[in-house]
Amino acid sequence: MRKKKLLFIDYIHSSVRDLLAYYEENLKSDFGNKLDIEIYKKPYKKNRSSIIGIIARKWYLLKQFRKADLVVGDTYTHAIFKWGKKSMYIFHGALTKRHPAKNHNALTERGGDLRKMDYVVGFAKRDQNYYMLDKDGKPNGNFELLPLGLPRNDQLFSEDYKKESRAYYDEKYNLKGKTTVLYAPTFRNYSEEIKLPFSASDFERLNEFFEKNNWVMIYRPHYIENIIPREYMKGKKNILILDSTAEEDSQKLLAATDVLMTDYSSIYVDYLILDRPICFLPFDLDLYEKEKGLVIDFENESCIPGPIINDANELLTFFEAVNSSKDSFADRRNLSKAYYFEYFDNQACKRVWDAILSGVLNLKKEK
Repeated sequence: MRKKKLLFIDYIHSSVRDLLAYYEENLKSDFGNKLDIEIYKKPYKKNRSSIIGIIARKWYLLKQFRKADLVVGDTYTHAIFKWGKKSMYIFHGALTKRHPAKNHNALTERGGDLRKMDYVVGFAKRDQNYYMLDKDGKPNGNFELLPLGLPRNDQLFSEDYKKESRAYYDEKYNLKGKTTVLYAPTFRNYSEEIKLPFSASDFERLNEFFEKNNWVMIYRPHYIENIIPREYMKGKKNILILDSTAEEDSQKLLAATDVLMTDYSSIYVDYLILDRPICFLPFDLDLYEKEKGLVIDFENESCIPGPIINDANELLTFFEAVNSSKDSFADRRNLSKAYYFEYFDNQACKRVWDAILSGVLNLKKEK
């Protein structure tokens, strides 16, 4: 019998690499003679949709002798997805924001793109109604949403992984014994530049708190966007700037972090697995809703598993409560886990592979 051809698109350290690791450890001995696995691997860059990138992908496809039976990727690449007989897109996170954004409807204006996404792997079945919306906010896609969870999150359930991740950061950045707070804002891409409405003196106060209480803040800006003026952080030894060029693996960073600050980024849904304090700084909520759009409600406690912070005073109050081991939002986090997760376990890799092998390729393990 001809081997089934599986093509994985690997751009960033995310679910594809975890799927491949799971295959090597658990499935290769049973399915190695039935599968021909190929990996299309390119660095994740801002210009991946440029003319050069398009030509590179076209050239890659011209060299292929036969179509893949299934293309699997966690970064959407139209040319390669279109080339496969079937395609499976593993979404990059939980669906918290409108996709595509209100100010970027290019994806939904090209129907061919949508028709070549046969399956989308996500968190919850309800996302079928909120993913790939047209300009009027109506579903515009002919795909099946599989609420299987993200393979990259399996490791966040592992105590060994959490200990190893923390040890890595402790050694590399001298964080041993320190409480770490991660600020990971979402990508905005507004038409005009916008900044976090904290002053230089606010950052002086934050740094004093960090120094006094043995805390460190890790700021992870988006790789092409920065919402905190660098001069506010200059000379402050208790604030580290670690973008994706410094530390590519965001899951390892989450596992090593004691507290998370974010806004509309779905990173907090992954962080729920760790059951640690979260706070939100949605300082531009109205603008974000207007420009980009959300599918979550900041007034719904099930959606937002932590306090909404409006200024530096409120943030310091939250930090002081955490420092005193006061956690008023444990029940709220449990509500959010039930809201976002169809499955709350470390079996996403297994479920996705079951869907690939049995559901799509119709392959079964030999007895």
